[in-house]
Amino acid sequence: TGTIDYLNVPSEPYLRFENALREGQKITADFDPMLAKLVVHGSDRGQAVERAIGALRDLSVLGVRTNIDYLAGILDHEAFRAGDLHTGFLAEHASALLPELSDRQVLEAAIIAGALGFRTFRDMAFGVPQPYASMNAWRN
Repeated sequence: TGTIDYLNVPSEPYLRFENALREGQKITADFDPMLAKLVVHGSDRGQAVERAIGALRDLSVLGVRTNIDYLAGILDHEAFRAGDLHTGFLAEHASALLPELSDRQVLEAAIIAGALGFRTFRDMAFGVPQPYASMNAWRN
């Protein structure tokens, strides 16, 4: 989600960038996660892959998070280029495709996860167990 602050779309005779995006447009959670589609052709698969990687590198979208680098990484992976594709491709090559997190990013994620889970942990660890929690001030 966010606002598209800058959009630069590649324009070549061998590609089509299907979208309805414009600068200043607000992207909300109501949008389909696939905001655009890139269609590329070449004289063979290798040329089409090269052109697709180049088009992704030339595509600029600022203001919203995208998976442009991830998609370019998939296309540039040696197994993809070799045509060694299967339904487990992304899982098998996840370590090569996903960016490595810095120590700071790991720490920030741990702090956020801890903050989000604190109330649940506190209630589980220190809360009054059922059926006693529903008794309120009642005494026998």
